[in-house]
Amino acid sequence: MTLTYVRIPVELLALKIERTQLIILALALAFGNEGLRLSNNELSRLLKVKRRNIIRAINGLREDGHLNGESVSGQNRQLVVSG
Repeated sequence: MTLTYVRIPVELLALKIERTQLIILALALAFGNEGLRLSNNELSRLLKVKRRNIIRAINGLREDGHLNGESVSGQNRQLVVSG
């Protein structure tokens, strides 16, 4: 298996956000204009964080203007970093 790394820009580390928010924001950045397309359940399983904490993290990032998001299909959504 080939490992792929996600680079976290140092600017993200300066933000006053929680760890789950940092990881979600870094993942959304890694996917660029395509955005991160995962359901809350998939993110919860991937990050080993409760689903309600995923929802809280995404809502906080949206409220702070860091993320834009829209529903793609079913529970999936597209999370894109705000420009």
